Amino acid sequence: MKKVVFMFILGILIFGGCISIPSSKVNTHRRVFESVIIADNSLTAPFVVREYINDSSSYSKETVYFSTALFLSDLGILNEITKEQFENYAAVVFSEFPRENQVKEIIIPNLSRSIKEDSEKNAHLFITKQKNNEGRVHYLVESNIPIAGVNNMPYYDGYVMKIDSGFWKNHIPASWTSIMNLHFIGNNLFYRGIAYPSKSAPLIITDRGIGSDTRMNAVISGESTIAETKDKLKETVETAIKNTVPENQSQLHSMRFLEKTTNISLSAYSYIEGNFNEAKKYYSLSEEVNVDIPDSAMGRRYGELKNIMNYLLNIMGG
Repeated sequence: MKKVVFMFILGILIFGGCISIPSSKVNTHRRVFESVIIADNSLTAPFVVREYINDSSSYSKETVYFSTALFLSDLGILNEITKEQFENYAAVVFSEFPRENQVKEIIIPNLSRSIKEDSEKNAHLFITKQKNNEGRVHYLVESNIPIAGVNNMPYYDGYVMKIDSGFWKNHIPASWTSIMNLHFIGNNLFYRGIAYPSKSAPLIITDRGIGSDTRMNAVISGESTIAETKDKLKETVETAIKNTVPENQSQLHSMRFLEKTTNISLSAYSYIEGNFNEAKKYYSLSEEVNVDIPDSAMGRRYGELKNIMNYLLNIMGG
């Protein structure tokens, strides 16, 4: 019996693999725009926002901040951003969205911080209101930030945006356009980017076992709430660990890593839910579990999610 239970625990591994760019009805035409000249090329702000009409929507601070952290993690610059810069990204990119048939164009001067005087390095984000293939309304974000698939590396986890090369002046090649999505349920905003959520996905329980919630489909589709997701995750993992007696060090290591990853996942869900104190509690509980992080896709996801939660809880604060 204990072997059966332990095999269920190892269901955590069955969701490993690559992430595909979310399906949306996207016109991959070339976006044409004018360059913006900024006197101080060392700045990543101020942002330039083209005129548009917003849809008067607003979302919870916690989900806006979580989405902002995921976006900056996607770019690979989260740990380089100050609290003030983070708040600027949250306010400009993840607040006030366009109505249908409107385009919100955001220009981020010299995002790559290039030192080449002859290079045009402004990043452009084009946000539009769209319907996906299931008919759900969401915000589509197109960008001239190139992406690179690291498909020859072990434990390939999807795409990573590259901001230090490959910007094209005054146009975006269709094949290079980065596609990101912002979904909303009530006042909760959920970011689906290039590398996220695959590289930092929290755990979820499905009929297949314990795995990574690489798409947040249950919550985004309305099939489950954050509270229900947390309850099911806690109950399932606690029961599995309680009823399993490890037969060797390898099984003990897997159980401890499952416990550590579950707590960091619950920290993320609690933060999204708006419960800062509970998010801190689960983060601390995760830190207390002493276990080596495996060199695997799951280990990398844990590390990135921990990095995101550390930033939100300790740098941004409540």
